[in-house]
Amino acid sequence: EQYYLLYPLILMMVWSRGFRAVLLTIGTMLCLSFLASVWGTNHFPDATFYLLPMRAWELFVGGFCAFVLLRKANKLQSWNQLTAVCGLLLILLSVFWFDDATPFPGLAALLPTLGTAAIIVSATPATFVGRALRFSPIVALGLISYSAYLWHQPLFAFARIRLLQVPTPWQFLLLSVMTLALAWLSWRFIETPFRNRTKIVTNTVIRSALIAATVLLALGITLDTRTELPFRAEFIQLESTLSDNDCQGSRINYVSPEQACIHNAGLPLSVALWGDSHAMALTTALSTSLATVNTAFTEFTYQGCPPVPGLRRIDRPDECARFNGEVLDYLLVNSQIRSVILVARWPLYLEGSGFDNREGGSESMGRNNTLMALPLDVSDAYAENPERVAVVLAIIRANIIALMDAGKQVILVDPIPEAGWHVSALLAREQLNDVVRIAPLSTSFAVYQERNQLILELFDSLSAETDLIRIRPQELLCQSLLPQRCVNQWNGEALYIDSNHLNQKGAMMVTELIVSSM
Repeated sequence: EQYYLLYPLILMMVWSRGFRAVLLTIGTMLCLSFLASVWGTNHFPDATFYLLPMRAWELFVGGFCAFVLLRKANKLQSWNQLTAVCGLLLILLSVFWFDDATPFPGLAALLPTLGTAAIIVSATPATFVGRALRFSPIVALGLISYSAYLWHQPLFAFARIRLLQVPTPWQFLLLSVMTLALAWLSWRFIETPFRNRTKIVTNTVIRSALIAATVLLALGITLDTRTELPFRAEFIQLESTLSDNDCQGSRINYVSPEQACIHNAGLPLSVALWGDSHAMALTTALSTSLATVNTAFTEFTYQGCPPVPGLRRIDRPDECARFNGEVLDYLLVNSQIRSVILVARWPLYLEGSGFDNREGGSESMGRNNTLMALPLDVSDAYAENPERVAVVLAIIRANIIALMDAGKQVILVDPIPEAGWHVSALLAREQLNDVVRIAPLSTSFAVYQERNQLILELFDSLSAETDLIRIRPQELLCQSLLPQRCVNQWNGEALYIDSNHLNQKGAMMVTELIVSSM
């Protein structure tokens, strides 16, 4: 909406300078916006998806289409048929190829955007695509499309909130039918009358819009700040159980070993925590647990990177290797740190995909094995090599042995059981729907064992090492509390913040096990 306010003003400022100046101005802003979109999709995906600066280029493409049609610059009439068909194929490719794991907008947005532009410019009545788009049902759908766009968001959002699981295809179909029905009513009784200037007075529209906007703004602020509302209280309580951690490295926050956070500063420093976001989820609890034995620790965590020099992720060719290499070099020469706690989501890097608990909780991540770990000196095609897993496991083993050979005590934490479903959100939805649980939310221990078989076998082969302490959180979370099940909540409280990270209650259970074993 901001675009439609700013774009006319931009045109007014440069219109007097001539057509070339207009195209140059729009083209420059288009290129800058597109570059920001590509960069932001990798670094700030949420902001890039929603904010104007990173999405404006898509609308500027539409502006260029308008100038092409206005100036009748489409002189290649003989190419219209092919161009329009290619445009339609690009759109269909986007519909059927993109999924939840597709980075968007970024480069991926080129397909639907350029496809739409090709149809706008080339799909004349003389083309196959142009004739198809003049089909009455498609024209009718176009008339109500903006209303459908406005209605689908609240319908789908509230359905996801109210339903305990992801809506089924049939539920999505029903929601789509409801969306179209409401869109037709909006078009018939709101849009159409508002276009009749003989019945609608401009001043009345402006006053009504201002009043409605003020009321909605006040309502939004009220609901956003009233955390004690019964339908928000439980979810907020669940979400607040994992604190932010600015010490964790990421693509936008590189933390070198020399800059790493020291927790419990002032106490004797002898421990390092090294790992990915699963390690980060333990930091606050570990700080509390180690404080009871008067110990400080240094945090070496990097989001999405296994703590192993010599490995990289397919989608991160350099950053993981650089960080882990620096950490290992730092540890090898630092005599103050005597114990290294290794924590990571190991099965994610071995399999390259999210977790499916086979009970309705499945993470849609890792499309095309993008989360898979590879040796540094191979190409991405090595992901299909049947020897990859064995090679990766050998590199993990070598790193653990290198730490022990350097005189470090390695505290090796087995994989934290994954949940598959967003635990805090699921429990909040259950409360919203007055669901009373007879047994705690849990997943199959057998599925955990199957997913983690290879990494557990590797750890078992190292268990006899004198400088290694083995921590088995699965025996605590999966066996002792509920036989053959891995609990996601206990005593009515969630143990996870999302589908795989422990919250403070769950983390405290694991860190107490770590400290008691040291």
